[in-house]
Amino acid sequence: MNDQDLKQIKKIMHETIDETVMPLMDTVMNTVAEIKTDVAGLKSDVAGLKSDVAGLKSDVAGLKSDVAGLKSDMTELKTKVGVLQTRYPDKAYLDDRINDLRGIIVQGRKQDGARLDKLIAIQQKKKYLTDADVQELERLRTFAPLPV
Repeated sequence: MNDQDLKQIKKIMHETIDETVMPLMDTVMNTVAEIKTDVAGLKSDVAGLKSDVAGLKSDVAGLKSDVAGLKSDMTELKTKVGVLQTRYPDKAYLDDRINDLRGIIVQGRKQDGARLDKLIAIQQKKKYLTDADVQELERLRTFAPLPV
C-alpha cells in the first residue's frame, strides 16, 4: 500500500462519514436535544407535583388536628349526655309521676266533694239551706257523689 492508496482510503472514509455517519449523528444530536427539553419539562412537572404533595401533606395534618379536636369534643359531649341521663329522669318516668299526681288530685277533689255533700246534708237537716239552695249546690258538683 502506498501513499496514494492511503489517500483514497482516507477520502472514501471521509465521504462515508460525511454521507452516513454525520446525518446519523445529527439525528442523534437532535434526539438528545429533544430528550433534554422533555427532561427539563419533566423536572418542572415533578417540582410542581412535589409542591402539590407538600400542600396536601399540610392539609392532611390540619385535618388530623381537626379530627382530633372533634374526637375530643365528642368524648366530652358523650360524658355530658351520660351525666344528664343519670341526673334527670326520662319521659316514661315523668309520665308515670304525672299520672300518679293526677290520681292524687282527683282523689282529693272527690274527698272534698264528699265533705261538701256532708256539710250540705248537715246544713239542710238544721234547716240552714232550702231545697232550692241544695239543688243550686248540686249543679256545681264536679264529681258524682261517693257512695255512703
